[in-house]
Amino acid sequence: MTQEDKISFKSMMDTLTTLYQKQTLDQDTLRVWFYKLERFEFNQVTKAFDKWINQSRFMPTPSDILTLIKEKPIEYAKIEPPKLSQLENKKHADKLLGIINEKMPQEDKKLKSMRAWAHKIIANPKNYPSISLEFAKEAINAK
Repeated sequence: MTQEDKISFKSMMDTLTTLYQKQTLDQDTLRVWFYKLERFEFNQVTKAFDKWINQSRFMPTPSDILTLIKEKPIEYAKIEPPKLSQLENKKHADKLLGIINEKMPQEDKKLKSMRAWAHKIIANPKNYPSISLEFAKEAINAK
């Protein structure tokens, strides 16, 4: 912050004390605050105060504001999606399906079909509630 920012800083601190229903800070306390924060840009300091007000119901200390100023935002790197031809894409999809089928338990392999559950219910109607039998018949258009 520069010497020109002192007036704005004092105004911001007065607003802060009003928001937190505290007494206006005396000149010495304001000097300590300014001394601790003067190495940062005024914009950084105001953003830190704004963030503090949004997240806390207690009056901040200089240390609280310094912590917020020094906090680095998370930066995410944008990764371009791989450019695959349809043939390469199909090759990778088939490979993945092969791995899935290889790892799938034997029972699940038998039930791969979307309607395999219906055939299983119809084959053993006494093992299932009547509503399950109705839904199974409806799923495969059986009578």
